[in-house]
Amino acid sequence: MPNYPQQKIKIPVPKKYSPSERMIIAEALVEHIRERTERGYDKTGVKKFEPLDPDYKERKLAMGGKGFCDLTLTGDMLISMDVLNWKKNGEVEIGFEKNSDENAKADGHVSGKATGKVRDFLGIAPTRVQQIIRELRAIGDIR
Repeated sequence: MPNYPQQKIKIPVPKKYSPSERMIIAEALVEHIRERTERGYDKTGVKKFEPLDPDYKERKLAMGGKGFCDLTLTGDMLISMDVLNWKKNGEVEIGFEKNSDENAKADGHVSGKATGKVRDFLGIAPTRVQQIIRELRAIGDIR
């Protein structure tokens, strides 16, 4: 397999959180990115992905998929996105295992190399990060 750049992002979080709390935050961020992407939105949460090409849409529907771009033909790529690092104070890192098939797929979408259409899903708005942290505090998962 060709060597693709590792697809990962560092997300700032308040420094007051312990490593275990950063892990909880990071897991919630991964889940949010998966769910948002499955609804067909890019990393901003505002812009929908460009429509599927008609031939691909037909193939996807035949395989039981949705008729819009959600980056989940098999689901393997999004489910493999994971927490890569939560140990550094003030940030968490999420993304894909280096040199994995799923990393190559993610690179193709984020860069546009796969279809010629950039579908950058790997990211999250800082305001949404803060909202997720507030939600986690409200339910007592973090302090």
